[in-house]
Parts: sequence; C-alpha cells; structure tokens
Amino acid sequence: MVRLFIASLSVVIFAPLGVAQQATVQAAQSVGEAFSAALNELLVAQTDDLYPLALAVLQTGGAEADFFRLMNQAAESGNPAAQKWCAQNILQAVAAKRADAAASPEAVTARALMKAAADAGYVPAQVEMARYVGIGVGAPADASEGLRYLMQACKEGNAGARAAYLLLTGRLDAGKFDSPEIASELSKNNFYLEEVIASLCGDSPEALEWLEKASAHGSARAPFLLGQLKAQTDAAGSRTLLKLAAERHLPEALATQGSVMLSSGQEQEGIRCLQLAFMLGYTPAAATLAAQYINRPESYSAERVYALYHLAAELGDSRAAVARAYCQATGRGCETAASQGAEQLERLADEGNPYAHVALADLYFNGIGVPADMGKAINALGEADAAGVPNAYVLMAVLTRLGNAAAAPDARRAELYLKMSEERGAAGARSLFDALVKEKSWHFLPPVSK
Repeated sequence: MVRLFIASLSVVIFAPLGVAQQATVQAAQSVGEAFSAALNELLVAQTDDLYPLALAVLQTGGAEADFFRLMNQAAESGNPAAQKWCAQNILQAVAAKRADAAASPEAVTARALMKAAADAGYVPAQVEMARYVGIGVGAPADASEGLRYLMQACKEGNAGARAAYLLLTGRLDAGKFDSPEIASELSKNNFYLEEVIASLCGDSPEALEWLEKASAHGSARAPFLLGQLKAQTDAAGSRTLLKLAAERHLPEALATQGSVMLSSGQEQEGIRCLQLAFMLGYTPAAATLAAQYINRPESYSAERVYALYHLAAELGDSRAAVARAYCQATGRGCETAASQGAEQLERLADEGNPYAHVALADLYFNGIGVPADMGKAINALGEADAAGVPNAYVLMAVLTRLGNAAAAPDARRAELYLKMSEERGAAGARSLFDALVKEKSWHFLPPVSK
C-alpha cells in the first residue's frame, strides 16, 4: 500500500545527480545509520516528534529527498512511526486535490497505513486513527470505533488522547472546567486540554489565559498563536514567543523563524530552519527554501531544487506544482520534457492556478515547448493579472519592450502597459521594469548558473 506514495517519488530518487546529490550518496551509509538510530529512539519514547530524524539526516550530509526516501523505506518495512508519517502525507495530498476523503483510493491507503501503525501499539498513531475513524477517512465515519482507539491511547497515559476523550464524550460541553476529571488533567499540566479549552473560549480574554497556561506547560502551538496575536502590539514579545514555538519544533514556527533569520542576514541558520520545517510537514516552506537554493548554485544543485519542488508538488503545494512543470519544460535539474511540461502548465492554469499563467507566459515568450508567440504570452499575463498576480502588467511591459522571436521590440506599447501598472497602484513598477529590461531577457525562474 505504501508503494503508492513511494512510486510518486521515483523521479526524484533516480534523477541525474549533481554535486550536492553525489555527496549525499557518498554519505548514504552514515545518513541511514543516523536516521535509523533516531527512529528507534522515537519509537521507544512513543512520540511523533520527527525533529531528531530530520536533523540527523541534515547533519550527516543528507537532503530532503533522503529523508522522504528513508521514511518510505521504513514504512515499507513496517515501522509504525513511518507508516503514520506516510499516511499523513497521503491524506494531505488528498485534501489538496479535494478528493473524497472517505472513498478515494488514496484515502483508503492512508487509513490502512494509520491502522497498521495504531494496531502495532504506536500510541500517536492510535490518537490519529481515532480522528481518521471519527471523521471518516477511507471509510464512513464511525464514532464508536474512533473512541475505541482513543481509549487505547488513554490507557497508555497519552495526554493528547485524554484531552480528546474529554472533548468527544461531552465533558467539556457545559463550558465548566472544574469537574473532577477535568481538574485531574489540569493538575497534571495537560497542555493539550488547555489548548482545547482555549479554543472553546473563542475570542474572550479567558482564551488568552488558557493559551498562556498551555505555553507555560510545554505546548508548541500555544506560543505560536500567542505570538501571532501579539504581533501588532508587542513585537519583541511576539518574536520571543515565535522563537519558543520553533524551539519546540512546531513546523510553522520553524518556517517563520527561518524567514526572520534570512531577513536579518543569518542565512545558513534560516535555511536550516526552512529545511526542517518542510521535512516536518509545513509544505509552504518549500517555495522560500527553493528560492534560497536557486540563489546559491555553488552550494545547491539544480537537481536538488527540482527534487524539492517535486516533493512539495506531490504533497499538494500548488506553487511547487507550477515550478516542477516549468523545470520539466526547461530541463532544470531533470530530463527535459518541454511539451509535457507545457501541457502540465496548461492544465494547472485551467484548474485556476494563477502562477501557471506566468510560467506559460515565459514558455510562449521564449518559445519553449510551444512556438514563440508574443500575443499568447501577453494573454497569459492578462489571465495572471485577473487572478490577482501582482506586477503582471509590469511583465507585459518588459516582454513587449524586449521583443522575441515572433515580435519586434515595441517601446510604445511597453510604456502603455507600464502606465497601466502604475495606474493600478503597483509600487515601484518603473524601477522593476528598468531592472528586468536591463537583464535583456525574462524567465519565470532565474536561469541556472553554469
């Protein structure tokens, strides 16, 4: 069953190797050993915090694709922690495609993997299986069956399961949290229960108080939420809370912390945070991370950039799907498949992906996978503008000013497009236009350095 997900990654695993990938292969033994050791410790601890596994891969010279490969191999071998991870990735892709979570083949596969992990006694999988069964993942919902899995986890002393049990059995419905059962859990500093109570309090001051308690008792999500709430009124306090959430390995916080570090000149630390955020499940980190790789070709090969886009696209990230198709069309980090890449971009554009229109404009402007056609390039940017992509009219101005194989440069029309952009309130439109024209070419992604 897990082969369904592994097969989708084969193009990454067997892609032509660049310098960075060759180094990874040479260090494969130590990467695998470090990963296995961390995975064994995770199972003994009965935790689903994958941070030590991801960090072990990076510290021994591995890359994102190595982490995915090793997790899939472990799942195939029956490792319950890896099975849970695969199930969650598959279900994430199901949600991104808006497929039927109860009946689609992928959802059925996700349920089977999660069930195998739960039945093997992996407590975090039992908690998640209770949710799968309760909401109807891979089969119709069955509240009583879900409660059975939850009770198994409760018997093992899992605090998250206990909080979910109190919620699902109606013990929190009255809004009073002083019953003996609830008081007992709160006396144990069960931050999962404190998070649940905070959510039940809505926007009231009591919600903040419960989040403060959850943060003090070890929650990773509570300080992140508090940091977001305080961002406008207490910038320093917000940064401190964000840092705390990142230190507790919350993927979203790691991604945000990574971006903050990049903006303050801490490039390597920022990249490491983004790498960890992506591997721990925050797929949107891929776009920012790929941009950092592209800007550092001496350290990160085009193959690694493509591998990152591919992994994120398989998990349902729409921006990565566009970038992957563009890479296929232009042969960036993978075998060139110009017509297939163009067809993929057309499909993504038809599905409403706004940046697919921008990538198509590149193909039509440069004649990649399709005949060069200035009119179609401009039309594609018009579609992008209608979909809300910023600076689309600036790009129209750039293309018409540069000209291509099918159309001579047209400075007058370029000026009209530029004025239209300025009339729409685009900040810095003219300076952006000047900078792009100075390059004497335009591409959706920067050209690969040779």
